[in-house]
Amino acid sequence: HVFNEAGVFVARQEAIRVTVNNKTPQEVTFTVSLPQSDQPRILHFVGGDVAFGTYSVGDTESSIFSNLVVEGEGDTDAYWQRVEVSSIDNAHKDELLEQINRLYLIRNFAKVNVHAASSLDNFQIEGFVVLNNTTAGTVAPYLGKADQPFADFDLDVADPYAAVADVQGYVGNRRGELNDAVPATSLFTNEAKYVYERPQVDTDDPAYILVKAHYTDAVNKEESGTYYYKIDIVRQDPNTKLNTYLNLYRNFFYDMTITAVRGAGYTNPQDAMNSAASNNISASVEVSEVTSIEYDNHRLTVDENDVIWVEKMEHYIGFEYLSSISPREESDAVAVSYEENDYLTFSIGKTSHRIVATPKGSWPTSMQRIELVLYT
Repeated sequence: HVFNEAGVFVARQEAIRVTVNNKTPQEVTFTVSLPQSDQPRILHFVGGDVAFGTYSVGDTESSIFSNLVVEGEGDTDAYWQRVEVSSIDNAHKDELLEQINRLYLIRNFAKVNVHAASSLDNFQIEGFVVLNNTTAGTVAPYLGKADQPFADFDLDVADPYAAVADVQGYVGNRRGELNDAVPATSLFTNEAKYVYERPQVDTDDPAYILVKAHYTDAVNKEESGTYYYKIDIVRQDPNTKLNTYLNLYRNFFYDMTITAVRGAGYTNPQDAMNSAASNNISASVEVSEVTSIEYDNHRLTVDENDVIWVEKMEHYIGFEYLSSISPREESDAVAVSYEENDYLTFSIGKTSHRIVATPKGSWPTSMQRIELVLYT
């Protein structure tokens, strides 16, 4: 696609004599005839099975590419890139080729893979699927800013994921419907899955992974068998230890390693889909890094806590309150407060010196955070 320097449509030309090699990264060579101009031009390169409309001079690069989508179940992708050139002129052909040769095209799929750590000998993955992914995706990463209509994904930085939002101001485009149907058994495979991008940091219905695996219980042999596990696509903050959802960005690879499994999952996909994700609950049952507070010869100490819940069960957080450090005097004059929620209640077991977290109702289908305060 050719646009003038104001982004107004000029022409669309289809490439011919296209050849693809098997190098990594893959290289494509082609021939295309473009309308000449001694004025600056904006070029959009698009690859893939994309259905274009009929465009006129009234259309712009924003009006076209903000709405251009492809749809499919992981098999219809598109490649795109945008470049501004000083002119399209046979007299300066070499200069033009210098600007567009070795152009890096962005694929509108995110790649997702799951594997178990080599040290995990009681858990063998038999396959996985991605659910709540979208059924369509935009061809181009439309950003919508007047001075930067598209993200270019030029991310030569230490943390390219963070740079997408922090540097380029892009959080992804969501198109299509959500794929939330119970997956057929044949869809659980160990091959990497390709999905369209979607923003999900603040969404109530994030995409997640459903893993089918054989779990071996070393203590209760009868618990061993094939189970399903729901896993959110999250990243833990190294300072706060809180999990946050990751946006699914095009052209990114999300490689998940399962490092520990503490129990059997669910015997069928539907129950796993309706449950809280297996890596959600440790964030929901959270104790601050500051676990002991002293003031005026008093001390309140709370156990550190790191637990993954794969079923509804009580959880206990030990504490100790010294109403006098010296001489030592223990006390049970403590109370607990927490925000009202639909999932957990908390009470004080004073004789056992522990906080009791008791599940109630149904588990959430997305990550929840419940703040708990123990005080005297």
